[in-house]
Amino acid sequence: MGQNYYYVDIQIDISKNGLYEFESQSSIDMCAYFYENSFNSTNKDFNLLIFDNNSGGNNQFDFQISLQSTNNYILVVTTYYSYVTGSFSIYVTGPTTVSFN
Repeated sequence: MGQNYYYVDIQIDISKNGLYEFESQSSIDMCAYFYENSFNSTNKDFNLLIFDNNSGGNNQFDFQISLQSTNNYILVVTTYYSYVTGSFSIYVTGPTTVSFN
C-alpha cells in the first residue's frame, strides 16, 4: 500500500475460536492484509499475519486463518493497482458469525 492506493481498514470481531475463511468478490483486482492488534499505514508489515492477492482466482483474495476470540484483528482491503476504486463484497465462513466494525 502506497500513497496512491485507497484502502479500508475493518475491525474484525469474533466470539468463537477457530478457522475462518475470508473471500472477496468484485470486478476489480482486490488485495487483503490481515493484522493482529493494530494496523499502521506507514509500516504495512508491522503486526501483519497474512497477505493475499489472488488465491481466490479472478483477481480476488481468499485465505484461511485461525483466530482467537480474545485477540483484536484488522482486515485491510485495497486494490492491486493504484488509483482504483469500486465496490466489493467480503464473504466469511467459520465456526460463528463475524462482525465488521
